[in-house]
Amino acid sequence: MHCRSCRGTKLELILNLGHHVPANFYLQKTNNKQFKKYPLKTYVCLTCWLVQIEDFIDGSELFLKDYAYLSGLSKTWHDHCIKFVSDCKKNLI
Repeated sequence: MHCRSCRGTKLELILNLGHHVPANFYLQKTNNKQFKKYPLKTYVCLTCWLVQIEDFIDGSELFLKDYAYLSGLSKTWHDHCIKFVSDCKKNLI
């Protein structure tokens, strides 16, 4: 495994939460076997300190037709992004 930021190879497992279905999948007792489960292991890069998961889910498997969350429609997320950009400009320029 390589770090997604610095491409380093010194990563340490810090949290293993087992296998889970992706977020926003609506599970019920009758259908919980039909969804593929993915490992949820969190690593930290000992070079740049980025915390990341090893596995990456392809968008075609994640964003199914009934996927509930659309970030572009979330006022809270939009407001957060505007504030984040403003803070970055203040602190970095």
